[in-house]
Amino acid sequence: MDTTIFLAKLIGIFCLVMGVSMLQRNAMMEVFRELSHARALSYVMGVIMLILGLLIILSHSNWENALAIGITLLGWGILFEATVFLFFPKEKMAKYINALENQTIYYLIALGYVAVGVYLFYNGFVA
Repeated sequence: MDTTIFLAKLIGIFCLVMGVSMLQRNAMMEVFRELSHARALSYVMGVIMLILGLLIILSHSNWENALAIGITLLGWGILFEATVFLFFPKEKMAKYINALENQTIYYLIALGYVAVGVYLFYNGFVA
């Protein structure tokens, strides 16, 4: 299976599940608040994201079409966010997470996950 199609399927399903799970705002905000207070948890999250971002970047540095470019840019975005989780102090992480207290920002992020998920799912399974 082509790497681009495989990653479109994998990341598409992940984004759809994440976006839908974010519709339970109160439960998810509790998770995000805990993440901002527990430095060890945010560090582990950063390590996992670093591995995932590097896996995508090293296996898929493809700039041939819109789908491939999107997946490559997602890999770089994951790598960037991993550095935030690894290197930001606890206070900065709290500010980062506190932005999610704004319902508009929160639901825009959830909608972003769903939109990216639908795009990747469609291109991975249907197109």
